[in-house]
Amino acid sequence: MTVKRNSCLGISALFLWLGGMMGLRSSDISPSFPSLKNIEISGPSEVDEDGSASYSCKVNYDDGSSEDVTGSASWSEDCWYAEISSGGRLKTGVIIRDETCRISAVYGGMRDSFAITIKNSVKAVVRLEVEGPSEMNENESAYFKCWAYYDDGGWENVSDAADWTEDSWYAGFDSAGKLVAGSVNSNTWVRFWVSFKGHQGNYDVRILNNIRVLIRLEIRGPGEIKENSSADYVCTAFFDDGGTENVSSAVSWSEDSWYAEVSNGGGVSTDEVEEDKWFRLYALYRGQEASLQIKIVKHLRQIVEGKRREK
Repeated sequence: MTVKRNSCLGISALFLWLGGMMGLRSSDISPSFPSLKNIEISGPSEVDEDGSASYSCKVNYDDGSSEDVTGSASWSEDCWYAEISSGGRLKTGVIIRDETCRISAVYGGMRDSFAITIKNSVKAVVRLEVEGPSEMNENESAYFKCWAYYDDGGWENVSDAADWTEDSWYAGFDSAGKLVAGSVNSNTWVRFWVSFKGHQGNYDVRILNNIRVLIRLEIRGPGEIKENSSADYVCTAFFDDGGTENVSSAVSWSEDSWYAEVSNGGGVSTDEVEEDKWFRLYALYRGQEASLQIKIVKHLRQIVEGKRREK
């Protein structure tokens, strides 16, 4: 049986009284009690942040016996991010990195300390960063990644867990991190956002107008051609990005006259006519058509010679 020190006085008095009744001397009947040797704290050496752990304190006596005095000891700690109760229950707060803490217990005039590490186990997001191309072609798709950076110095690809949104008519996300671009009339900037655990990042990407849309065609060249002669005509394509291109060799040329003929490259040759004749020249390219009205001019000398013969 372990005898508590606060019971010693009463037990000693009881022995002295019994010894007196039996005629014994006090030196013969005084009991011998163990002396306090030290106290000792035990418990986990690591505790997660925003968690708790229980610690115990025992007293060791010089006769090898021990006694649990957890509830009787005075507990304390030396850090701002933890608090220990009178019963040895430690509660930890939120930290941004691993921290050390020392808890202490005092009992019977003796003291013991115990070092613990509070682990930064609940990682807090510090910022988000988006990785991906700064430009993409219209009517194509591109993949982007979202990286989360934590308060413990670590980072993680959270693309699949993040929320992706955009504010453009020209692009949209069809899955996590996959942006699909539509058609644009000119190079267009698009901004999108990514959110994860209360944090948000944004990113700008330019959609390139590499698939130009043909707006119209225009035929350029002389409005008059002499009979039995030729002239060259050029077909220019106008695109939605403001650019132009000579497409004379790519268009389909045609005309509506018996007195003129157009070649594949836009060269027009005329035949002899009895009088001035009008015809229309056509160019067809990518579903667009252009036309130009041209006059075949009767040669003046031939007209004069004809009149002379008539006289």
